[in-house]
Amino acid sequence: MLKTSAYFLLTIIFLACPAIAQNSNTAANAVQSGPLSIEMPPIPPANSTMRGRVYYEDTGRPVKRASIMFVSSDSGGAGEKSGLTDGEGNFLIKNVPAGTYYAVINAPGVVSPIAYIDFSRFGPGGGGNDREALEQALVDFDKIIVDGVNETYVQVRAKHGGAISGRVIYANGDPAVGAKVEILRKVNGKFVSVVSSLASIMSMFSGSGSSSGQTDDRGMYRFPGLPPGEYVVKVSESVRHAENDERRGGPGDAFAMLLFGSTNSLLNFYFPDATDLKDAQVLNVLLGQEQGEVNITIPDKSLFTLTGKVIARKDKKTLAGVRIALQKKGQTDSSLFNMMGREMNSAVTDGEGNWKFKDLPQGEYSITVTSDNSHREYDSDDDDPDVGVTAKKIPPPVKFAKAFKDVLIEDKNLEDVIIELGYGAVVSGTVSVEGNKAMPMNVTIQAMGEHEENLSSATVFNYEGSVSANRAMPSIPQKTNNEFKLENVAAGKITLKFNINEDSYYVKSARSGMTDLLAGPVDVKEGEMLSGVKIVLAKDTGTLKGKILDDRDQPASGVALLVLPTDSAKRSSNFFKNARSDGEGKFEMKLPPGEYAILFVKAGITSGDPIAFKAWLDEEMKSPYKVSISAEGTANAALRKPNP
Repeated sequence: MLKTSAYFLLTIIFLACPAIAQNSNTAANAVQSGPLSIEMPPIPPANSTMRGRVYYEDTGRPVKRASIMFVSSDSGGAGEKSGLTDGEGNFLIKNVPAGTYYAVINAPGVVSPIAYIDFSRFGPGGGGNDREALEQALVDFDKIIVDGVNETYVQVRAKHGGAISGRVIYANGDPAVGAKVEILRKVNGKFVSVVSSLASIMSMFSGSGSSSGQTDDRGMYRFPGLPPGEYVVKVSESVRHAENDERRGGPGDAFAMLLFGSTNSLLNFYFPDATDLKDAQVLNVLLGQEQGEVNITIPDKSLFTLTGKVIARKDKKTLAGVRIALQKKGQTDSSLFNMMGREMNSAVTDGEGNWKFKDLPQGEYSITVTSDNSHREYDSDDDDPDVGVTAKKIPPPVKFAKAFKDVLIEDKNLEDVIIELGYGAVVSGTVSVEGNKAMPMNVTIQAMGEHEENLSSATVFNYEGSVSANRAMPSIPQKTNNEFKLENVAAGKITLKFNINEDSYYVKSARSGMTDLLAGPVDVKEGEMLSGVKIVLAKDTGTLKGKILDDRDQPASGVALLVLPTDSAKRSSNFFKNARSDGEGKFEMKLPPGEYAILFVKAGITSGDPIAFKAWLDEEMKSPYKVSISAEGTANAALRKPNP
């Protein structure tokens, strides 16, 4: 059971997200017209026997009776193989396919690649659709090459990680039982939740106590298996802030509440006695060492309510069934539960358009209002069609745009906040590829507001030209559609942003009549229909390959880079590319033809203040490393990591 569960959970994390585990460029070698015809990639040989021994690096003693999985890092998806060690730490696995593997040991306190993953990249707006997270998670682990034919013997080192432990109590001294505890690790200048190991995931699902992310009956918690780094400890009280959330409460939500308590609590505290991350004490954790007595007291504090009403801007009618999402402003850490798709706190307006949040601490909040677009305007004397009487003519649905509002809660309840919804604009058009070439599998178009909020998004799918590399996946029906429509776009300045799942494509042009939509923001009016937008992709990208050395001429791994055109007219996120060096200091990416600057990214600069980012970018662009990319060509870059 242990081995099966480990395989399932790790597969979910590494492989169920195609962004991490599979190269999205992998496709059928041939797809013909008519019935879907697929020529699959050749299957690698799978006749190797892998045997070896797992031992603790610091003591040399065997890791007994533990599950071990070998995860393939190959883009072709060589698969995963798992087994168990015996009383001497030995293991034997047969029929291993050819490929490059990394060992994942599921033993308490052992450092796992899982602990290195920045899960925030896979949440909303995370931009995690590449293999970089997997490569970085594996960079500090031994690489094992199997030829698929001969026997391979390996010695697998297990590293004792660091640990953080302590107790959470209330101000009166009572233990805080079942409080949610998260360990946040500093990654690229921000703090993100850590899943320390496969064992901690399993204990989370079994609710087995202090390593599950919740305090036990004594208020105790402990997180072992931590990689070295800087950490803070965060505690959240379980609370449901939304008073009315009719769309919640189903079996899935009830199950999550049972396991984790509230996953969207705004009652957060940080070690030793802070209510804001910026005031938290940073803990330096080393391999094999424990930071104990990391105790937190949850203070008594005043809490407040926030209430309001949603109305239509046109006729001031109240709107029922509208979703109100609430988020604390300035929150710079990422909750694991929100990363994995859980919504922020949200309420639904009642029949009178009212909404309410309770148990809120002081602070600034952002409100996002989203209509479900099913509102219709009826005359009060309309007949009911459900009883066999012909209804009067019903106008089409009223489609409202998203609305945004910031509020401040100081020392009293904030009541009667009125939010008006205006009609949304529509942006529509087509996506095509230059030269009548095949479309990529999917292209997502987003309308972004002035503050980088996602106003609307649409995805163009093409299942005719691509298939999954997963051989077990059933045949995908043909479906091609190059039309898109962005609905309910709020009036104001918008920028179109594009996400293409295959990096050999890029957006060559995006125009609405004579307006270049790549040149900068455009103004849309309330209820406007902006149709006929033409987005043209191209597929003549070149390849940039590079290697980064440190000041000792050794490969520099994990170095973050920003690559952008030297043309100042293209200083927008649509033209930015990110890369990170692997364990050998190498990086590789696809780029449209043109001249580019390669910048070493300062920690935290890309996720911080936009003004600070622009100032940093302007300074770095004064003397960048430059490289030219030709159509379908290859350029090489040799870089030296600057001293901190």
